[in-house]
Amino acid sequence: MRISVLVSMYNEEKNILGCIDSIMKNKYQDFEVIIGVDDGQDRTHEIALDLEKKYNNLRVFHSPKQIGITAMFKNMLAISSGDIIVKFDADHMFSFPEVALEKIVRHFDNPKIGGIGIIYENIGYCNEETQEFVKRIKEETLVTRGFTVIDNVVDAFKLNWGVIKEIPDFQIHIDSFRKSAIKDLDMAMIHDDAVFAYTVLESGYYIEPAPDVGVIHIGIPATFKKAYRRFMKGHLGWRQIDEKYPLDMKKYYWNLAKIYSKMIWKYDYKYVLGSFIYLFAMFSSLALSKFKKSTIQEAWSKKWR
Repeated sequence: MRISVLVSMYNEEKNILGCIDSIMKNKYQDFEVIIGVDDGQDRTHEIALDLEKKYNNLRVFHSPKQIGITAMFKNMLAISSGDIIVKFDADHMFSFPEVALEKIVRHFDNPKIGGIGIIYENIGYCNEETQEFVKRIKEETLVTRGFTVIDNVVDAFKLNWGVIKEIPDFQIHIDSFRKSAIKDLDMAMIHDDAVFAYTVLESGYYIEPAPDVGVIHIGIPATFKKAYRRFMKGHLGWRQIDEKYPLDMKKYYWNLAKIYSKMIWKYDYKYVLGSFIYLFAMFSSLALSKFKKSTIQEAWSKKWR
């Protein structure tokens, strides 16, 4: 099966080289990389064009005006040639880059599987070469430590998915999927990865977690302000999803709380304190997002699309 790795970028000059290098280290032979560069203010497009000259299996799609991540992925999908689509963020790197794509393909040997959810953030999914690098990122501030704790909680929840065969009532998103399962994308949606998941399920395919494929997230917010902005974007995105696919958020958060209560004891006090800061940012922004006027929500949605 041919793989298309789609990477959407907006002002990513600091991350682009590490991200693409991680992808190109894969030993899987039949794959292409498409970089979608949204209009920005830095050298991302220039660097992408240099990479296009360097690699025969890499192409660049550039939008002269900002169109947002969902529209960018729609454009990249249109020019992709792969059977399997890997959605890859610019601030991500594969934990085990040499074998990542091969492991992704194996999941799709089952014809019923239409999408998979990759595991993030866990140092246990990194090779020895990158473990110290990941540790430095996670321990930069209390906020990054908090993200580490909660992301590991969410990963534990994802590992309990099992095989999802129908639209669930909890938050779900995927990172890789069959191109044939994606018929159309709603340009108004903020959470493109969640839209991919629901579209795959509506096409009659199943989704499963992929614990054998790890990704390092190098773009963890290091300050409370950046974390708060990310949460606000996330809450607005999930409210969009909830309007179309009703979610039982109380049940979802209760399940996460049970996992958190079991896992928190293994962390030192800095990680515990960081997780409290993380949770405060998450739930205070959730409360604020409920009371924001629809016009403001619409403006914020456009800003992050």
